[in-house]
Amino acid sequence: MIALPNRLALFADAHGHVELLRQALRVCRHEEVEEIVLLGDLVDRSDQADACALELTGWKVSGVFGNHEQQMVGALVIGDDLGLRPETIDLFMGLEPTIVIDSICFCHDGPPRANHHDAGHFFNPAAAPAVLSYHIVFSGHTHFRHARDERGPLELSTNSITIHSHRHYLINPGAMTAGQFAIWDRAAGLVRFFTVRP
Repeated sequence: MIALPNRLALFADAHGHVELLRQALRVCRHEEVEEIVLLGDLVDRSDQADACALELTGWKVSGVFGNHEQQMVGALVIGDDLGLRPETIDLFMGLEPTIVIDSICFCHDGPPRANHHDAGHFFNPAAAPAVLSYHIVFSGHTHFRHARDERGPLELSTNSITIHSHRHYLINPGAMTAGQFAIWDRAAGLVRFFTVRP
């Protein structure tokens, strides 16, 4: 990703659940999403990679690798033959450790140079929020849908949050294993949260 599209979907922690991925992509078509951003752990094992990559065919996809992709990419780099389609290899080799564009950070388990205390906000609502240099951090890994700004946790009962230019946000769209993902509509200034069922 070299520039932020107007409407992007955020997928984290699918762990090879192809049917949930398929349902989420149907919603994305309806919502006129321009790009899918992977926040890590699309797969658990290399034998799931081709099926997940095939579902994403035809979409503009960018993203970061999680710990599971990191192991697979490591095997590919040293020359292991995992029996994957060339298009699948291209998708996974194109993932990055983090993506930062215009003070927006996409990562799997925390922004660059974050220490362990910085991740405490996802587990302990009373923990002091991290002082971030990013306007928004989108991350996965915890399998826990969550959003907060520098003042504390945000209410998600309406399945959307309004993004204000003067606030700093940490947003986890939830795990695709639970059918959860988010769509960021930049023009409307909204992040909307979705849940699909197979």
